[in-house]
Amino acid sequence: MIHFSLEADLDSWKPYAMKQNVHPDVVGFLSFRPELLFHLDRKQPAFPTPRSWETASRLHRLGIDVIPAVGQAAGDEFRVYCDVVAELPDLEPILAGTGGSIPFPNEMSARYATCVGLAMRCRNEHEALRAFSWLDESSGPEWVQLFVADVMVRLEQLGCLGPFAAKVTTNKNLQRFVQNALQTVFA
Repeated sequence: MIHFSLEADLDSWKPYAMKQNVHPDVVGFLSFRPELLFHLDRKQPAFPTPRSWETASRLHRLGIDVIPAVGQAAGDEFRVYCDVVAELPDLEPILAGTGGSIPFPNEMSARYATCVGLAMRCRNEHEALRAFSWLDESSGPEWVQLFVADVMVRLEQLGCLGPFAAKVTTNKNLQRFVQNALQTVFA
């Protein structure tokens, strides 16, 4: 018998979760509250782990409460986060390039939800570039960086990373963020 010590790490789990189609609400929530990716509570029958969040994602897609998968405390926080997400504006106009008048949210969890939601909803490099442009104009660099790191994982999954890379050469701001994201995501 051998023993390994493993640590749950959001930076490693998040690309995996995106490739496994974990619900954007779960990915956005854990981006906002990374300490809840794994939180052992031996007194509770359920507690948050990377595996239990995947189960929570399936439950959430079905409209079922996630508390049986991740425990009461994490489940309650997730429910509040989802209430905030429900109040977000429609992200489709941003992806279509017609969302210029949509303001970037003020509330912190809504900001995470917007960035992750845009990245996970991109269907091609054109939508990614439109979302980048909107974020570049309406938010700060930390939010753009979060989006770029996530959208590169998404575009790789869709087979659109090459065309997106070709678009990078046309936008100096995007070049800077992609260089930082490459160092973070694919290092």
